[in-house]
Amino acid sequence: MSWRRDFWLLFAGSSLATVAARASAAAYPLLALLLTGSPVLAGWVRFASMAPHLLCTLPFGVLVDRHDRRRLLVISQVGRAVAIGLLAITIAADGPWMPVLWATVVVEGTLTVLHQRALGPAIAEVVPKEHTTWAVSRNEGALAAATLAGQPVGGFLLGIGNAFPFVAGLIAQTVAAVTILWTRKPVPRAAEAEVVAHGLPDAHGLPDAHGLPDAHGLPDAHGLPDAHGLPVAHGRLDGRAVAD
Repeated sequence: MSWRRDFWLLFAGSSLATVAARASAAAYPLLALLLTGSPVLAGWVRFASMAPHLLCTLPFGVLVDRHDRRRLLVISQVGRAVAIGLLAITIAADGPWMPVLWATVVVEGTLTVLHQRALGPAIAEVVPKEHTTWAVSRNEGALAAATLAGQPVGGFLLGIGNAFPFVAGLIAQTVAAVTILWTRKPVPRAAEAEVVAHGLPDAHGLPDAHGLPDAHGLPDAHGLPDAHGLPVAHGRLDGRAVAD
């Protein structure tokens, strides 16, 4: 089944991206502590990496509802790869790493939130409705394992060299982006296509003149069509019965 191929590509890409993101998040404050000896600075670096989760979750939820989730996943992974790669180059070249570190922490944290918000809807788009529970449970389990694995991986790679966690992150995010690009663009399900074409129905199941729900789904008190062109009150028009 083609949807299984696309699901496993999303599964692999998101898991790899999560391990890379968690490894980098663990390495940022450790790097600051290692290079400056300041636990206070390390704490602020950790705060900066977590702040986007508070500030961006709701706005990105709206963004995900309005745009192609597959494209948003690719953007999040490519953006993180670029940011982490620039930090790795700066550290390896013994450049001014501090401002680059702050910028990378904020950019990667923000794009990680985007990835998290887009992943669930992206999976729902490629998996048939009857298999959604199966797919979501496996994906959530994999993400939890990737989150746990990423923390020690970040510390281990930093022990090898200051730039190693970020070189590994660059590679991992790039590979994850490629796996997402290999998935096929999903075709909207029938219900979603109906929503796109006609708008969401209201509680009475009646669309208004703009394809959007009418507030009441009922005509006015004079038996005339209301402003939305809906049927007459009590099946009458100007006192005469309306034929079925």
